[in-house]
Amino acid sequence: MPKKITEDEHGFVTIDGQKIEGWIEEDTPCGICNGPRIYSDDYDAFFCPRCNLWLEEACKDPTCKNCRNRPERPLPRVKNVRTRQNIINALKHVHYAPIIIFFVGFIILVFCGVKITSLTNFYRNAESSYGIVLSERWVYGWPEVLAEERETRMVTVQFRTLDSGQWVNFEVGTDKLRLGEKVKVLYNPANPTQNEIEGWRGYSWWYFPIAVGIAFVIWGFLWYKVL
Repeated sequence: MPKKITEDEHGFVTIDGQKIEGWIEEDTPCGICNGPRIYSDDYDAFFCPRCNLWLEEACKDPTCKNCRNRPERPLPRVKNVRTRQNIINALKHVHYAPIIIFFVGFIILVFCGVKITSLTNFYRNAESSYGIVLSERWVYGWPEVLAEERETRMVTVQFRTLDSGQWVNFEVGTDKLRLGEKVKVLYNPANPTQNEIEGWRGYSWWYFPIAVGIAFVIWGFLWYKVL
């Protein structure tokens, strides 16, 4: 980063002893480091001495001497092109909200994708058996003053695996099943504790989070584009 930048009355800017014909533009700062821009008469373009970058693209006219002869860096002798302070200043201008929203949506979609893949594998390998509703119990919510409004009925379903004859019990929260009712159960033959009542879950459970994830990704992307 240049240590000393001065402008004289003869139309020259001196940057650490190096003279450049032009002037300092302070009204419109550099969008990266927020420092002053300098106009170069030789190349008819603005540049930032702190970032050592041209702030205007070169034209594509092959007959334009200014752009054709313009070096890649406005100050080739400056080695410290982008210091720690440049990076900190640049980060101050980054809009984090749309980026966070985008990645939240992306994470939701990845999570749903993993769950749907796992569910697909379960359905592909699942076997079915019939079980019976054995018992019920009531689980009360918290805090206790709201227990009557937040109680949940849990029923215990028992089924027997077809291959090994193992009896397996599991609980589901529902008001629809009656004691003694017969239900069809899908289970993983390698791990019967991984089970569900047929037709109760399916892919429909994941439609809403997938829609939320897509909405967040689109929202974050469009918000970032308009900034």
